Amino acid sequence: MTADDLNGLATGRNIRRMAIPEERLHFMVTWLWKLRGYWEEEIPIRIHERDTDEGGTKQWHPEFARWLLRTDLNDQRWRDNPEPRVRTTRAMRKLREKYPREYEVLYRIVILDHTISETQTWLNERAISNKKPERYSREGVLMYMLNGASHTFDWW
Repeated sequence: MTADDLNGLATGRNIRRMAIPEERLHFMVTWLWKLRGYWEEEIPIRIHERDTDEGGTKQWHPEFARWLLRTDLNDQRWRDNPEPRVRTTRAMRKLREKYPREYEVLYRIVILDHTISETQTWLNERAISNKKPERYSREGVLMYMLNGASHTFDWW
C-alpha cells in the first residue's frame, strides 16, 4: 500500500460515494500499518527460494531478505505480543478461508505493496480470464480492503 493510497484513505479523498465515518477510516488505516509491520517484523518461514540463479546459487526468499535487511527494530512489540507470527498467520489464514476476496485484496495491497488501482486491474483481468461476470470498481476494492482489515483485527 503506497503512502498516497493510505493518505487518500485517511483524508477520505479516495472514497467519494462511500459513507464511512472518518474515525473508522483512521482506525482501519492505523491497523493496516500495524498489520504490515507485524508481517514484516516476524521471522520468516523460508530462507531460500526453490529456484537458483545463473550460477546455480539458491536465492534468498523475498520474505527472508526483507526481514534480514529491515532497519527499524521494535522489541516492545515482541514483548507485548510474544507470538505475532502465529497471530498474524492465523488471522490471515482465517480471512483467506472465510473471505477469499478480502484476503486477496488485503494481501496484495498491504503485504505486497500493490496500489489500489493495480489490485483493481488484477481482479478485473482475472475475472475476464476466468469468464466471470463480476467487475471491480475502485470503491469495491476499498470496501474489500476495509472489510478484510476489520476481520483481521477482530481475529488478531
